[in-house]
Amino acid sequence: LKAQSLWIRTGPGGGLHELLETARFVSTHGLGGLILTEVPSAEKQELVEYCLSLSSLPPVLAVEGRWSREYPDLNTLSAIASDSLRYEAGSCLATQMGEKGVSLLLSKDMDKALAAGLQDMHIQILDPSGIQALTIGEADERMNTSMDAESLEHGARQVLALKFSLMQKAEQARYAVAEKSCSEGSGHLAFVRDLYAQSLTVLRNQDQMIPLKDLAKTRVACLAVNREELTEFQKTAALYTRTVNFNWSPGCENKEELMEELAAYDLVLLALYPGQYGVESDAFLTCLMRETKVIGAWFDVSASLKAQKCLVSGMDAQGPAGLVLAHEQSPFAERLAAQLVFGGIAGRGRLPAALGDSYPAGHGIGTAGGIRLQYGFPENAGLNSVSYTHLTLP
Repeated sequence: LKAQSLWIRTGPGGGLHELLETARFVSTHGLGGLILTEVPSAEKQELVEYCLSLSSLPPVLAVEGRWSREYPDLNTLSAIASDSLRYEAGSCLATQMGEKGVSLLLSKDMDKALAAGLQDMHIQILDPSGIQALTIGEADERMNTSMDAESLEHGARQVLALKFSLMQKAEQARYAVAEKSCSEGSGHLAFVRDLYAQSLTVLRNQDQMIPLKDLAKTRVACLAVNREELTEFQKTAALYTRTVNFNWSPGCENKEELMEELAAYDLVLLALYPGQYGVESDAFLTCLMRETKVIGAWFDVSASLKAQKCLVSGMDAQGPAGLVLAHEQSPFAERLAAQLVFGGIAGRGRLPAALGDSYPAGHGIGTAGGIRLQYGFPENAGLNSVSYTHLTLP
């Protein structure tokens, strides 16, 4: 009974040994639930399935955090304005989870349309605050300590009730997964691209700078912050016009020389990546925005943007001419943010939650798309990739 009240979390750093130890625990004691924090590799998936087979009352298989680096995270999906697209995104995510045997998603305050899509495909949602997740070592220790009988029985009964509910829906879930595939081919990649495109949120657009105009008359620099290599954002921007690329990170010694070079351009496209931000970066960016026009793209969660006060200063004339929030860093987000700035795609996203006092929940400025080429998959243009796989060029 004690083991049925326990949940074991297996993290990305645990490796196969952690799952083998978990299998040993399940075989000896049973288990309430097994929590994954990433998509399991093929080897891990075999061990997960082995763990589930060791008990007549298998552990609930749950996922916590981001499911896959190839699929937008929940915060990014919540920025999509279309209820129907968020529902479809939840449905597709549920299908991917169901293919791995997952039946439970641990998440707090989930968007309603996303939640509906997940639940209609038989993935249940549970607030993680109600679960005390343990490592395999902590679970072993817990089995050797005494627990209050009343609280132990209460916890075990809750898990057993959840298992009974999920077992009733298991057959429906298997049928639904078999009917719908969301994880293969360029059709799936085209859908993922659309999700990222629809989530991009334009927070600021002074004088309708976005999409950019008069490119032939505009000298453009592209600065990547907290990156040393050429980025996907910089590569995509170069598809539209001639750009000169720069990189800078807080602590670099070439700050003054770089500022002098950037000031000579009519426009600086600023790609801001996760990293160290603070007084130095705020001062550098403030100075840059005084010297020339700046359009920024932020590749991280909206909450982290609060640290750069010069970027989220509302209607302050010293702020950036344009600011695009991508919600996370991914190759899709980088390429599409550049396409949005140049008018290949439209800006349609909105803030899932308020960003300081300047930008309330739901804020998002619509921008025009389709004025220049956009880049994607055949399915994004209404074509079928399979129809073109056997074509040969003359």
